[in-house]
Amino acid sequence: MSIIDTLITNRTRGDYYNITDLNRVGQAMRYVAARLRACGFDVVVTPRTDWVWTDRATPAAAKRYLNNLRLIRKALVLFASTPNVPSGKRPFTADEANDIEKILIDAEDMVQRTMQCWYFCGDLYAGEV
Repeated sequence: MSIIDTLITNRTRGDYYNITDLNRVGQAMRYVAARLRACGFDVVVTPRTDWVWTDRATPAAAKRYLNNLRLIRKALVLFASTPNVPSGKRPFTADEANDIEKILIDAEDMVQRTMQCWYFCGDLYAGEV
């Protein structure tokens, strides 16, 4: 099980996006960015993962958070169904929170497909006799 397995995409209108979500998604951003780098993509993100209950998500913090997500979203061609990064208004709606986490799930899915392609197209064996 990876951090990707903990992401949530089925929030409803009454659900709140809180520091637990911010920390979990920040960890997922780091994980996906590392996986992208393993595939040769130059993606470096610096999401905050140390939010505590007394912290306030300022507009500047939300902007940095979404900019990190944009870097991941732009690294690969994702699915037609992959949502766009939310505009940055705070607080996030349930749909925007779902979209944030869906982007990371789709990015990880595409990383896995990329890695599988290496095997199926023979790139892992290039140069071997």
